[in-house]
Amino acid sequence: MRKHILPGLFPELLLSCGVLSAVSPAQAEGPRVLVVSGHPDSKNSIATKTIMEEIGRALPGAELLYLDTAYPDFKIDTDKERQRVRDADIIVLQYPIYWYTPPAIMKRWQEEVFAFGFAHDAKGGLLGGKKLVLSMTSGAPESHYHLGGRMNYPMEMFQIPLQQFANLCGMDFAGMVYTGGYNLGRRETERDKQMEQAKAHARKLVEKIRELAGTAAANEPAAPAGQAMPLVRMAYIELKPEMREAFLAAVTENMRESLKKEPGVLALYCVVAKDNPNKLTFFEMYKDDTAYEVHRNMPHFKKYIETTKDMAVSKELVETAPVELRDQHNTPHEY
Repeated sequence: MRKHILPGLFPELLLSCGVLSAVSPAQAEGPRVLVVSGHPDSKNSIATKTIMEEIGRALPGAELLYLDTAYPDFKIDTDKERQRVRDADIIVLQYPIYWYTPPAIMKRWQEEVFAFGFAHDAKGGLLGGKKLVLSMTSGAPESHYHLGGRMNYPMEMFQIPLQQFANLCGMDFAGMVYTGGYNLGRRETERDKQMEQAKAHARKLVEKIRELAGTAAANEPAAPAGQAMPLVRMAYIELKPEMREAFLAAVTENMRESLKKEPGVLALYCVVAKDNPNKLTFFEMYKDDTAYEVHRNMPHFKKYIETTKDMAVSKELVETAPVELRDQHNTPHEY
C-alpha cells in the first residue's frame, strides 16, 4: 500500500526545507508536476503564498519548491535541482513581477540549473517532452499592461524571454496565467480581496495543469520539440438583425488591424450562413497561447469588444486541438 504524507501534516518542517510534496516523484501516478516559487519572501506574501497553498491542496501529488526557503543564501544545489527537473513532466514557475521580470532568486536558479550541456547544446534542446507554464502576479493592475498603457506593453511581451528559454531547452511552452492588482500599499485594507483573487488565480492554474496532465492532452498530436502547437479557436455568433452592418464593420476593422500589427495572428476567417445572414462562423489561428494573450490586450481588439458588446443574440466559443492545418498560399483571401 502506498504511503502518503497527508496535506497539512508537518507543513512547517517541510516548508523550512523549501520543499512541500504529498507524494514523491517516484510515487506519483501520471505526469509529474514541479511548481517553483520565486518569491523572495514567500511566507509574508499574499498572492504567491495563497496560490502555492491552493495548488498544494488541489494537487497533493505536485512537488512545491520554495526557492527563498531552500536557498536563502542563493547557493543553488545544482545536482539536486537538475534531478528535480529530470523527474518533472510539467514545470510551473510561480513568481511576482519585479521590474517586469521574475525576482533574482528565480533568475539565479534558472541560470545555475539550465546550463549548456544539461538543458541545451549546440544541436538543440535537451529537455524535450517537458511542458513549461508561467504563473505571475503584479502589483499594478492588469489594465496597465497594454500597448500605450502605463506599462506600455502587454504582460505577455515581458515574458517572451522565458518563452524562448523553453524553446531553447526543447520544452513545450504551455502558456501562462496572470493576475494583477496586488497593491502593496493596500495589502492590509484589501487582504481578503487579494486572497480571493489569488485563489481564483490558483484555480485557473490548477485547471491548466490538469488539462496538460490529462488524457485528452496526452492524445493530442505532439508538436516538434520546443515548438508550441498553434492555438485554433472557432466561434459562432448570431447577431441582432438591426446590428448586422455595424458589427461587420467593427469586426472587419479588427481582423485587418490584427493581421497587420500582430505576427502571432496566423489566420482569421469570418463567414455567414447562406440561409441566415445574421449567423456568423469564425475560424481563428494563433501561433501559440502567448500570441492569443497579446491579441486580447491589443487596443484594436479591446475597441472591437467594447463596440460590439450589445450586438449579438448569442455567442458560442469552441476550443479545438489541431489535427492537420494546410493552406495553398500564405496570402489573405478576400471576397
